[in-house]
Amino acid sequence: MRRFVGIVVLALVVGAVCWFFGLDVVSSLVIALVIVAIGVAWRVLPDSGPTTDWPVGPAPVRDGNRRETSQLSWSLRTGFGAIDDRIVARIRSIAANRLALRQLDLDNPRHRSSIERLIGEDVYELISSERTRAVRLIAITHALDVFDALGRGPAPHSNSPSEPQHHDPVSQP
Repeated sequence: MRRFVGIVVLALVVGAVCWFFGLDVVSSLVIALVIVAIGVAWRVLPDSGPTTDWPVGPAPVRDGNRRETSQLSWSLRTGFGAIDDRIVARIRSIAANRLALRQLDLDNPRHRSSIERLIGEDVYELISSERTRAVRLIAITHALDVFDALGRGPAPHSNSPSEPQHHDPVSQP
């Protein structure tokens, strides 16, 4: 409020000086109003100049945080029942890590037959970069079951994603 009063006082002084040096009253008032308008706009409009604030860095990425979980759940339900490619890329990353523990490289064509025997042709097709069809949620669920089992011991290699594999944790070594 104090700055606004200062702007009005400055405008009145400039208007009075203009009137004193020979401008008519209407022109002097117009100049005073223009100064008020410029002063108010200058105070109200955001400053586009350089800022002295510290830039805010990116939020730290924490696997499994609320935002990531929300994005994951939205990615699982895209149009026409297909799964978003980000999910497939994430599963491919999980697969690469699990297969690396068994000295198998997902990108090495010589390891393809060993990988297909270990995880099944359908799961390999899902995580391979050559896939051409849309991925369904049931195939993702099956692939996650396979990689979960792969992390615990010998992997099932059923080619049917509609028949879930049940593992008895007591009998596992």
